[in-house]
This record gives sequence, structure tokens and C-alpha cells, in this order.
Amino acid sequence: MSHPQHEPDRGAPAASEQLAPVDAEMPAEALREALNRIARDSLRPVALMLSVLYLLEAGALLTGHSGEALPGLIALALALSLVSLALFVALGRGALPTGWAHATGSALALLAITVMTARHLTTSPSYTLSYALLLITAGYLYLDTRWLTLAIAAALGAWVGITLRLYPDISVDELAPTVITSVAIALVVHFIRLRTLRRLERAHFREARYRAAWQQAAGQARLSEERFRRLADASLEGVVLHSNDVILDGNQAILNMLGVTMDELLGRHPLDFIAPSVRDSVRQRLAEGHERAYEAVGLRRDGSEFPVEISAREIRVGDQRMRVAVVRDITERKQNEVEREQLIAELNAFAHTVAHDLKNPLSLLVAYADLLYDDLERQPLERLREYISGLMDGAQKMERIIDELLLLAQTHQGAATTMPVQMSSIVAEACHVLRPAIERTGAQISIQAEWPPALGYGPWLEHVWTNYLGNALKYGGNPPRIELGADEQPGGIVRFWVRDHGQGIGADQQAEIFEPFKRGQRIRRDGYGIGLSIVQRIVTRLGGQVGVESTEGGGSTFYFTLPRAPMPEQSLPSPR
Repeated sequence: MSHPQHEPDRGAPAASEQLAPVDAEMPAEALREALNRIARDSLRPVALMLSVLYLLEAGALLTGHSGEALPGLIALALALSLVSLALFVALGRGALPTGWAHATGSALALLAITVMTARHLTTSPSYTLSYALLLITAGYLYLDTRWLTLAIAAALGAWVGITLRLYPDISVDELAPTVITSVAIALVVHFIRLRTLRRLERAHFREARYRAAWQQAAGQARLSEERFRRLADASLEGVVLHSNDVILDGNQAILNMLGVTMDELLGRHPLDFIAPSVRDSVRQRLAEGHERAYEAVGLRRDGSEFPVEISAREIRVGDQRMRVAVVRDITERKQNEVEREQLIAELNAFAHTVAHDLKNPLSLLVAYADLLYDDLERQPLERLREYISGLMDGAQKMERIIDELLLLAQTHQGAATTMPVQMSSIVAEACHVLRPAIERTGAQISIQAEWPPALGYGPWLEHVWTNYLGNALKYGGNPPRIELGADEQPGGIVRFWVRDHGQGIGADQQAEIFEPFKRGQRIRRDGYGIGLSIVQRIVTRLGGQVGVESTEGGGSTFYFTLPRAPMPEQSLPSPR
């Protein structure tokens, strides 16, 4: 058995779009960009801090030297405080390109060195260790070794120059340890911070990759679940997933089949939806892990039962064992089987009846043909006409039997579409077909003037009227008195009838008169054996019912019902 080719998954990303392995190393460029971003984000608080320090420096210069006028130094400190504050505000309103982060930070560092150098040159303070503090602080701020080296070089140059100018007698042994220690601390702080941030960024990178991979997997899982759900719901057969005697899932078809909602299905025992009469056998199949298809009886929410066919298979999801059951509603199949068995029985009876009914006219044909063959030259003309009339009568009987057989085959095929019919025209056509018999028997026929509209199929209904009227002509008295009419019944039903005033039919014969290929004993003398059974099949196919009301010696009323048509008879088309 060949399997259909599956189309590529349109919901899954292409190979080129899929993420790299989640344990991939962070690219150097991405790491550099991340570090520059951290440096950029650190600039704003540093700018604010410098703005405050410069403002405090200006205040200290203004109040700390009462006799000295230092307008240039104070103006420089105030100017740098405003520049730092402006930078703080600018960084808050717009993002600085990450490539400019260290350049901007170095500019701030150079401004700080400028202020410190100007202070030392102007006021000659006794502490030059502020340069050492600047070096150490630079180690906390820089994330790029090249820019840190530039800042350290600038700070060292200013430090050494100011120290040698203010303290020309200072020895190298006194200055070198402080300088070396400050630089070492700055470098150690820089490398520790840089290494820590690199680890954090790499961890963040891996976490983002894991999260993206998880989201992609979750998205694909949701897509697969949605695809499976739509596929299951598109199935015309019910699908149930259960484990440990608990229903875990089901598709829309099983919900429609059982007349329940998903909430009413989930968590229930599978046997809750099996008719009590077959639960033990189904329970045994569940215990045995039966996988071949078998028939059972389903139980709907409203308590009604219906035949089903169940196919089940065990699957594994992780460590859990589950069973997938496919449930098919086989009501139609069972009905077809019943109809088939009934048809076989009817055909068996049909073969016997037709053989019997064809034998009589055929024997008549053979007998008259033999008489003609033997006495053609000796018999008078009137006798020959009698023989020919017998031949014609037998041939007509056989023709009518064949026509009824063809009509029977057509009703088995059900090749008719109901539509509004004009019953008065159909009745008139049936009377026209039976005109020779009507004239021969001298029948008195009364036909209703107005006919209620009904749904049917003209050619079939003409046969129904012909059969009913033909029986009435045979058994409606001498001469027959026949009435044809209709009346509306509750529920949108129209009842059509043929009433005769003959001897009537006994109750025992009425019970089986419409059964396939059966007739009352009195009707068997002249009938063909299949007429009323064909009527019953025709009317059933058209959505109606047949029946007879009769009493011994009180005549008979044969009737059939049809659905009422929605339009008045005057607007209905003629069936021919």
C-alpha cells in the first residue's frame, strides 16, 4: 500500500532560519558590542556625579580661600559642571552610539584631569593622591583596555608633572610605589570587572539562545498540536485518546457522535459511552489490548444507543502508555445490511411470485398458439378472433408484469426527486389509462374537485393511482362505485384515498396486504402479486405511508400519505 507524500512543513522555519546550537560561543563582535553598551549606560550616572563634584569644587574654591580670588578656576569648575549636566540630560533623551561610549568617557576623564591639574597649579594643595584615586576609578569605568591605557597615560603624565613641580626634592623611591600601586589596582579592577562582565554577557547570550530555542520548540509544538487537532477534527470518524481508564482527548467528530462537549468527555471512563449490554465484552477487549476492529453499541448523552465499530491501538508518549481508539458510527451500514437482507428475502419471494404470475399468461399464450397452429385452416373466423384475443390478453398481462418489475427496480434505486405535483392531472391520467376497464365494468367514479398540494414524483404516483383504481374496479361491486379524494392531516400531511363499495377485506388479510409479494386470498385470484408491495415501496420512498380501512361487506378505502407542498395547487406545474 503506497503512502501519500507529505508536503514540507510550512509552519517550521527553513534550515537557514533556524537558530545555531544553544551552546554556541558568543561571537567576539557581539561581546564587544555588549561591553560598549554597558560602558555607554554607565556614562549617564558618571556625568551626573561629575556635575555634582564640579559644583562642589566651585563652592569649595569660593569659600575655602577667602583672600584669594580664583575666578578662572571657579569659572572652569562651573563650566565643566554645566557640560557634565548637559551630557547627563542628552544621554537621557537619546541613545549614544555604542562606538562612542569610551571616547566620550575618555573626554570626561581628560576634563577631570584638567580640573585637577588647574587646581594644583593654582592653589598648590598638599594632596596629589587624588590622581591615584582617579586611576583606580578609571579601572571601574573602562571596559576597553586600549582606552583605559590612554586614560592612565594622561593621568600619570599630569600626576608626575604636578608632583615634580610642587615637590622638586621628592625622590623616585617615594613616588614610584604610589604610582605603581595605583596603576596596578586600576588594571586589576579593570580586568576583574571585564572578566566578570564577559562571563555575565556570555551567560546572558546563552540564556537568550536557550530561551529562543525553547520558544521556537514551543512554537513548533503548538503548531504540531494545532495541526494534529485540525487533522483530527477534519476526520469523519471519532478519535478518542485514553489512558488508565480515563479519556484524555477527543476530536470534534466523537463529540458530535456522542452529543457531548469536550468538558463532558474529558476525564470520563471510556465505558461510560458504551451501552450496558456490551460493556463486559468491550472491557475484556480493553484488558487484552485488542487492536482489530470490532463492533459494539455506543451510548449517547441522551441515552440513545447506536451501532459502532471500534479500532484501537496502543501508543507511548514518553513513559506513559495510551490507547488511541477510532470510533465509526455504522448506523447507516447496519441499516443497509437490514435492507439488503430484506431485499434478498423479497427477491426470493419475488422470484417465486413472478414465476407463478408469468406462468399463467405464458401458458395461455402457448395454448392459444397451439390451437391456432392446429386449427388455423378449419376454424371459423370468429373462433380465430377469439384465439387472437386470448393471445393479446396474455401478452398484455405479461407486459404489465414486466412494467411493474421495471418500476420495482427503479424504486430500489431511489432515482427520484420529490417536487410539488398537480395531483388532479395525475388522477386524470390514471383514469385515462384505465378507461377500457372503466367502460367495460360500467363503473361510477366520483372525483374530488379540489386537491391539496403535495410533494411527490409524478410517474410513480400515477402508478399508485392506477393500482388503487384498478383494484377498486375489480372488487368495488357490480357495477363498481368508486370515490377518489384527499384531505389534509395534522403535521403538514395530505391523505389521498380511493374508496369502493365492494365486499371489503377481512382484518386478517389487511395486516399483510401490503407486505412484499403477499396478497389476500380473494385478491390473489386476479392480481399480479406485486402491485400493492410496489405501491408501498413507492410511497415510502416519497416520505409517506400506505394503508387500508375496510370491513366485511362495507367496502374498502385504500389510502396513502405525502408531505404537503408549500405552494397552492394552481401554481404547480403539470407532471407531464
